[in-house]
Amino acid sequence: ETLAAGLGGCPGISVIARERIVEVLRKLGANTESDDPALAVRLGQEIAARCVVSGGYQILGGQVRVTARLTDVRSGRVALTLKVDGSRAETFALQDRLVTEISSGLQGQVEAPPRTDETGSLPAFEAHSKGLLNLRGDSRESLDRAILLFEQAVALDPEYARAHMHLGAALDTKGDF
Repeated sequence: ETLAAGLGGCPGISVIARERIVEVLRKLGANTESDDPALAVRLGQEIAARCVVSGGYQILGGQVRVTARLTDVRSGRVALTLKVDGSRAETFALQDRLVTEISSGLQGQVEAPPRTDETGSLPAFEAHSKGLLNLRGDSRESLDRAILLFEQAVALDPEYARAHMHLGAALDTKGDF
């Protein structure tokens, strides 16, 4: 969670909630603890991500090793592998170091998109438009489809304000259902 929060604050990086990741992994029939690069690519394709960060930790006595791997979804290659070691008492500092190293490794690979309420991404626009059509339906199923489509639009273009707005409205409506 600390890693997700730290990376979420970096320009041009959007973090998808762990709950959504677990949901997609279950849909794919995968173990949520798997560290397989091929699974990272399948997951990234399913959630329309450019990169997937995966990793783990090991504890031996008072020592901790935290590892992270950044997989490029489009190419399937591991773009960055990191390892940080330290004592258990330094766990928070190790997490902060990992965030710093991942964001440094991404510099130049990820550009901050211009802020606007519209999008330059045709797939994000299409997902948003389909979401709006489903939002007008009067069934729980159409509302659920609208939410998924708005989530897809946001994943495709994290700065797409209208998609965020309609996702919030759809979730609010679902709460009233």
